[in-house]
Amino acid sequence: NTRWQSDSSSTLRTRSRVTSWADAGAISIRPRISPQMARIWLAGTVAAVPRRATRLPDPPRRIERLLTLKENMARETQFKLSLGKLVSQSFAVYFRNFFPFLLLAAVMLSPWIAMKVFVPAGPDDTGILLGAMLLQILTTYVLTGALTYGVVQQLRGQPAGMAEAVSKGMQAFLRVLGTGLLCGIRIVLFTLLLYIPGIWEQCRLYVALPAAVMENTSGSDAVARSIRLTDGSKWQIFGSWFVMFSLPVIITFIAVFAYTIMTPDGAMPYWFDIALALVLSPLSSVAMAVCYFLLREGKENKSVEEIASVFN
Repeated sequence: NTRWQSDSSSTLRTRSRVTSWADAGAISIRPRISPQMARIWLAGTVAAVPRRATRLPDPPRRIERLLTLKENMARETQFKLSLGKLVSQSFAVYFRNFFPFLLLAAVMLSPWIAMKVFVPAGPDDTGILLGAMLLQILTTYVLTGALTYGVVQQLRGQPAGMAEAVSKGMQAFLRVLGTGLLCGIRIVLFTLLLYIPGIWEQCRLYVALPAAVMENTSGSDAVARSIRLTDGSKWQIFGSWFVMFSLPVIITFIAVFAYTIMTPDGAMPYWFDIALALVLSPLSSVAMAVCYFLLREGKENKSVEEIASVFN
């Protein structure tokens, strides 16, 4: 009896609480929740809900994000770059814009061209030769930035103005310069181990310069970005690099052989180096830019418009 009385008295107290809360409009609230919390819930004020409750993620959105992340990771792991597509698109973009890219190269490489013409150097002029080589590297970096913009516009089906391309190249010069110097140091250090590691490292850093231009990054960030993008496609990139590297070697060999037969001394004139740089420097920059777009399209499912939105 005593136990029954205590239970009944407890029930009566609970019912009295519910009755008092019902007066406040909280009939459906369980007895263990305080009246203050019941009034908050009934008022429907989101700002008054405790912070812990507002920070809880929406389960459907969280699951969607996890699934998207999983799909992207699977795509990055499974994607393999096509060597034929890379080489064919690079040559297609290059030859469709041969004369505009040639003129752009002449503008970007003009300081180096002027040095070759007005400061002739012999085989023993080491200082002049070294200065010309450094100047060519610096101007090629500017050319890479300008041609990356030109390739973007070409893939979008839009014409790229000369002044605008030069402006984009100059804007990205410092980023491309820092990235290029870091890539050069890494390639040289890997080459000191053996020649093959140097080539492999160059394949890993193949799209570092376009990444610096397109993603507004430089240095180690652009290098890490290139290593991630080229993962799983290094052999295809090596094939493209071998084609772009072998082409000037073959052309130079044929030209030197023909010039040696026609002239008694066999010394190549300075204009041959200039012509070779004007024709082949844009091709290597175009190949790097096309490779960057194909990798992002295949690994990250990004369209050309989404990638090129940085220039909008």
